[in-house]
Amino acid sequence: MILPALILTTLFLPYQGQAAKTNQPTTVEKQVRAGDTIFSILRRLGFQQSHLSQIIENESLYKRITLIPRQVYFLKESNGKTEVLFLSDLTDRTVTFFKKGDQAGVASEKEDFETEVGRVTGWVRGSLVASIQNIVPSKKLAYRFLDAYVFDYKVQKQLQRNARFHMVFEKKFLDGKLVKYGEVLETGLEIKGDYVVRKFLPFADGGSFVDEQKPFLDRPFFAPVNYVRVSSLYQPYRFHPVKRRRMAHLGMDFELEQGKPIFSVGHGTIVKFGRNRAAGRYVVVKHPNGLTSYYNHMSSVQDFEINQTVSAGALLGTIGCTGYCTKPHLHFAIKKHGKFVDPITYIRPYAFTQRHNVEQLLSKAASDSKSQTAIK
Repeated sequence: MILPALILTTLFLPYQGQAAKTNQPTTVEKQVRAGDTIFSILRRLGFQQSHLSQIIENESLYKRITLIPRQVYFLKESNGKTEVLFLSDLTDRTVTFFKKGDQAGVASEKEDFETEVGRVTGWVRGSLVASIQNIVPSKKLAYRFLDAYVFDYKVQKQLQRNARFHMVFEKKFLDGKLVKYGEVLETGLEIKGDYVVRKFLPFADGGSFVDEQKPFLDRPFFAPVNYVRVSSLYQPYRFHPVKRRRMAHLGMDFELEQGKPIFSVGHGTIVKFGRNRAAGRYVVVKHPNGLTSYYNHMSSVQDFEINQTVSAGALLGTIGCTGYCTKPHLHFAIKKHGKFVDPITYIRPYAFTQRHNVEQLLSKAASDSKSQTAIK
């Protein structure tokens, strides 16, 4: 996420000069450097190992933050207390690390951002991601745009030069200053001569991109999570981020906050669960027609028994970062007759828990289409 340069005062003072006169704290903008981690930043800002040891105890909070080079964070120092505030990439929550004397900790709270809606249009010059970033300086928005098409198109391979696109998205402000970008609300993209529009349909605990003309009803499974944000696809020759060598990525990754629910993608039987060094906490579900689904890196797993039957949408556990993992996510995979296959071609872009919302949207779209046809 690339954000504009700004200097803010704590939430947020008019200007630093006035703050100094009244002995009130000021908040100064910082930027994440390439290679930074939460702990390298905190060390650079004066946190000692004893402080970090206290912070490590709150793993579920600090793992909500994903760092990107040039991402903005804020430093406040007042009366011997140091606070470092990060904006969550996935939610409207902030995470603040603090120290005073020998004491340190981390806290998270929901921020009341002012939200505006922006719209941009453009043409593909080179890659789609680069073309979007040339208009809106946010890698997050560019890759979120791709989520709208990832279930049925190989966008980077199928696009033609000068293909048209548009995007409607949220902009988040604090005291009138743009500090982050929010959700992508609508996308449009010219693919093979057709202009394909996708709208983000929000739900109580998530959402997904929906095409009113393409419900994916022929696919046997639902998405395993409520919020569909794909961070990595099935890649036979992927470079592994932990082992630092080429290893097949025989599944797809969903990026979510720690603790979010994970569901069975379809009716089946629990054939294995537990924990190992690579997958962390995991569950394996056997389905009809020779299909088996795998759920890795979970922070918790339900109390199952082998051969226990589960229905589509049954809660299996929660999002985590156990095993070989760099940030909270679900690694989801499918085997067909014992061989790994690309899971994205088997699942719908929404969870079983959201099916009624999607069906209502599709039904309304079909009804509106018939009404317009009748009028003509």
